[in-house]
Amino acid sequence: MRPPGVHHAEVLPVANASPTVMAKSKRNAVAAPVAPTPQPTPTPTPTSSTPSKRPATSTFVAPPFPIQHYISRVAMQTGGILFTLIQAANSCSPVKIATPSAAISVLVEEPVSVLLVSIAGLGFVQAWFGNWARNTRRTEMGLDKKKEVEAGEVKPKVGFWGAWKVMSNDALKGKAPHRNFGKKGAKPVFDLDFSFLGPASLVTLAAAGVLHIFAVLLGAPLFSRIPETFLLSMLVAILAIGPIAVAVGPTERYVWLRLFSAASPANDLELALLAPAIGTLLGCWAGAIPIPLDWDRPWQSWPTTSVVGCVLGHIAGSAVALVWCLIRSINSPTTVEGERVKSQ
Repeated sequence: MRPPGVHHAEVLPVANASPTVMAKSKRNAVAAPVAPTPQPTPTPTPTSSTPSKRPATSTFVAPPFPIQHYISRVAMQTGGILFTLIQAANSCSPVKIATPSAAISVLVEEPVSVLLVSIAGLGFVQAWFGNWARNTRRTEMGLDKKKEVEAGEVKPKVGFWGAWKVMSNDALKGKAPHRNFGKKGAKPVFDLDFSFLGPASLVTLAAAGVLHIFAVLLGAPLFSRIPETFLLSMLVAILAIGPIAVAVGPTERYVWLRLFSAASPANDLELALLAPAIGTLLGCWAGAIPIPLDWDRPWQSWPTTSVVGCVLGHIAGSAVALVWCLIRSINSPTTVEGERVKSQ
């Protein structure tokens, strides 16, 4: 009797069996079932419902260079530089100064005092311009927008009347800005960032020391008139290096190498920072040319002509950068598109 589940029994050949019996056994035998070959599992193609593991790409639209703001900033910066120099000479003179020649005469008589006051005033002017360049650069790179998105502080644009309505509703609800003053953890109304002042000041001071060494190597007095030479170097560092130190910072060494080694600005903003710096350095060097001439003029004393030369060179470099940026803004499209890959 067959056990349950077994339909046929395989007949095995017996030793010393006849060929007829072996052939009959083979005909009656049933082959054992063969297991099916496993098929490879097909890889699902990424669809809208299947998330892809590739890094997502997002389109970053860089804003155009704010040429209108740059024009006003250059005008205010130039006016601030000239005003500071004239007021510095006026503060060191017993009589009121009315002409630039009178200011130069005071600079000849009291170079240390005039340069000290000028450096103090020009530091504020260049820090203000550098802070604008820093904010513009962060906006072009999308750093501020990325920070706001991560913090969830992006607010829709509501326009003037919409903002007025929001302010009125907050005032009626008692949400006045002054109520946050003095509260622990309250967000300040005016979020001013002065973190750049320390590193930028150190970079400018170090640049002044390097420029002092170069001035001595190029013919400045080594043991005499040391205060005048160092103050001139400090003035050149503030005019040429100060805004770049504020806008770029001391950590981005590749930007510094590209600007001062290859003189290759990557955009209009870097050109607006580099052109005045080159103009200041060239103007300071060219200003020393009349000093050894035998004209016997009072203004040929060190460092009067170099001071005037670096200021005029800075103004000329700003004018060149302004004209170049205007031409590029006219000939270029209004927006520049780029792509950023964000790894997840």
